[in-house]
Amino acid sequence: MGGDCKGRRANTPFPVSQNIGVTKANISILLAPLEQDGFISRTGHPEDGRKTLISLTTKGQKLLFRHLPDNRHVIAEAMKGLSETELHQLIFLLEKIKGREG
Repeated sequence: MGGDCKGRRANTPFPVSQNIGVTKANISILLAPLEQDGFISRTGHPEDGRKTLISLTTKGQKLLFRHLPDNRHVIAEAMKGLSETELHQLIFLLEKIKGREG
């Protein structure tokens, strides 16, 4: 995420929606429970009052850091049996699905 919001990295919802592959309309629906549960915070953009910045709270960061190593391990185990050629094919296909290719 981009800018800085009270010492935390923050960004507007749009780039976040692009990164996870959802529409701008759906990102608000996805962010609402995260904010209600205290994992993210929303603040006004300091330079553009029409925009909102979102950032991980301390609670959200702790959750992320607690689960990220497990997720990386699961992915590494799943990829272990693939050859280099198969990994390149997988990356190509995932990028195509995400809309970066053709």
